[in-house]
Amino acid sequence: MSTDTLPSATPDLLRADMVATLKERGSIRSPQVEAAFAAVPRERFAPEASLEAAYSAQDVVVTKRGPNGRATSSISAPWLQAEMLETAQLTPGAKVLEVGSVLWSVQLLQGRLTNWLAKITIRDGLATPARNRALDNASVRCREGLVPLR
Repeated sequence: MSTDTLPSATPDLLRADMVATLKERGSIRSPQVEAAFAAVPRERFAPEASLEAAYSAQDVVVTKRGPNGRATSSISAPWLQAEMLETAQLTPGAKVLEVGSVLWSVQLLQGRLTNWLAKITIRDGLATPARNRALDNASVRCREGLVPLR
């Protein structure tokens, strides 16, 4: 069979396969974390990566490199994100405050589990894309370190 006739992998199919792999390996253990992973589109946080790379259950995705070619920003591997979320045991109604310029894919997973998320960062270069990708229940604020947040 020629590769031209094979169906292409869609984000939804790759996401479902990643979730199944994470469940098989024991990283996802609860229906809540499974539902969060099934709902959050990782490809939105790594537009420069291939879909296959974005949905690899075991691999980190480098999202930015410095002038020397070294990675300066990345998205943690899904297995690690799942382990963190399972350990945190977040529930609806819990409130998550994320401070710093950390992984938005993780914050959106947290927001799915709790129905409430606030994020504070001092780097507007990260806050602006985050606002564009946020869930309805996520609030994004950007301030310099010494400016009061109101």
